[in-house]
Amino acid sequence: MLIDDMIGAGDTIVHAAEHIKKKGAKRIFAAATHGLFSGDALAKISNSPLEKVIVTDSVNHRAEVLKNKKIEVVSVAPLLAEAIKRIETGDSISSLIIR
Repeated sequence: MLIDDMIGAGDTIVHAAEHIKKKGAKRIFAAATHGLFSGDALAKISNSPLEKVIVTDSVNHRAEVLKNKKIEVVSVAPLLAEAIKRIETGDSISSLIIR
């Protein structure tokens, strides 16, 4: 499992996937907070050993991103809603992140 804060052009995550594949990884997944997918990032990911890339909906995604079989977009809405609720009630926000 590869984790990054952002996927832009896709070079870093694809190179990392290729490297760990050479080292014997059988299945490779990646997760990132922000999936920007600029330039030919989707093509790089599609042709890489990455099995799945999970990103959040923290940015608006083009249709081609949403249609890509290797990309899964998950919503941050429940987390943000819970944070807003906790701010209103004075409850801990850090417990949402630190477990």
